[in-house]
Amino acid sequence: MKKLIAVDPSTYSAININPRKQPKERLLGLADYLKLSTLDRARQVVLLEPDEDIDAVFEAIGGPSIIALNFPSFFDGRPFSTASILRQRYAYKGDIRAVGAVRVDQLEQMYRCGFSSFEIDDDPLSNTLVSAVQFFSYHYQSMISDSPDRHAYNSHNTAKRVPGP
Repeated sequence: MKKLIAVDPSTYSAININPRKQPKERLLGLADYLKLSTLDRARQVVLLEPDEDIDAVFEAIGGPSIIALNFPSFFDGRPFSTASILRQRYAYKGDIRAVGAVRVDQLEQMYRCGFSSFEIDDDPLSNTLVSAVQFFSYHYQSMISDSPDRHAYNSHNTAKRVPGP
């Protein structure tokens, strides 16, 4: 069983999405998603695999409100790059969701690369780890910024104090 979590940008902390409030979206692979009408696409989530070229498919998918990027294994980091490309090159402002082999200890780095929600295993260990996630207050690398232009690349934030609780 999976559960959906997001990052609260005002506190830089992980928040659980109440299961009753989680949307009833269906994850559709690219081929199935492209078969839908424009109206039907608005209610679905397109699932992109790491080997799909975002430059080749972004125009075709039409900027849905949620793009899910699959991590088929812990060792495959290509979705990190895809999320960064979506935010930087395409100024994508919708939800980028990490699905698949998502580990709680990677949430901060995923967020810094542009992910805004995450599906993780709904088990006692994951729940404990999510409640303990505290994003770092100092960053020495550039990141996908959340202000003032929420997803613009921001190279001047090096070693910038990030407000915390």
